[in-house]
Amino acid sequence: MSGTEPTPEGTPPTPPGGVYPPNLPPYGYPPQGPATHAYAYPEHTAPLVASRPAPEALTIVAFILAFVLAPIGLVLGIVQTVRERAARGRASGLAVGSIWVGAAISVLTFASGILLMLSFFAFGGYLINNGVDVDSIPEQAPRTDTVTAEFCDGAQDLVPLREPLDSLDADGYAEHVGDGGVYRAETEFMIELATAGESLWDSAPSSIIGSVETLIDASWYSAEGFEGAAPFDPQDLHDAQSAAAEVTDFAAAHCTTP
Repeated sequence: MSGTEPTPEGTPPTPPGGVYPPNLPPYGYPPQGPATHAYAYPEHTAPLVASRPAPEALTIVAFILAFVLAPIGLVLGIVQTVRERAARGRASGLAVGSIWVGAAISVLTFASGILLMLSFFAFGGYLINNGVDVDSIPEQAPRTDTVTAEFCDGAQDLVPLREPLDSLDADGYAEHVGDGGVYRAETEFMIELATAGESLWDSAPSSIIGSVETLIDASWYSAEGFEGAAPFDPQDLHDAQSAAAEVTDFAAAHCTTP
């Protein structure tokens, strides 16, 4: 039978000879018509971002203060950021940077202060808990009025210094010391006298310790006056002469001469 063979209802007709064109499904031909294209979406471009404006003079000041005085730089940076955004739509980089720098340094400073305070309290607590109890320190033995051989030997060394000491004219020096003159010999002599007095301090009896201390202090003050390190006071030299006489007289009365 030639031509198209009858097919069940609802199926496409079989081509003559029962042969299907290649690459076509057996159930029919693809629709014929103009080619269709995929839906083309309109292109959207990203909005242009405005560049940051140049910083104002006050903004530069805020950035510098953020390193030196962080809290002030931080506040000023916030103010400039708000002003520049209101005026230009965007803040400058220095304005934003002053906020970050000021905030970071302020936080670090605050944290350092807290740590320092905690360390201070911790160290204070350590001293309280582990410090030496004052009551546990043994008291120094009271000074007695006993004249020892050590004191007598030291006082004997002071005797040769009496004559040159008494020969010094305190009032005469008061008129010339400080005028630019050099009194090196007098300075060295008074230092020697003060050193001799210090050697007597530990062994001096209680009845003469006051004179020994006066001898030490007055000799040092006189040495500083002769050297020019301090104003020369003739009373210091008078006190040294009187104290030396009292010490040597006490030693002569209480020490046994070998």
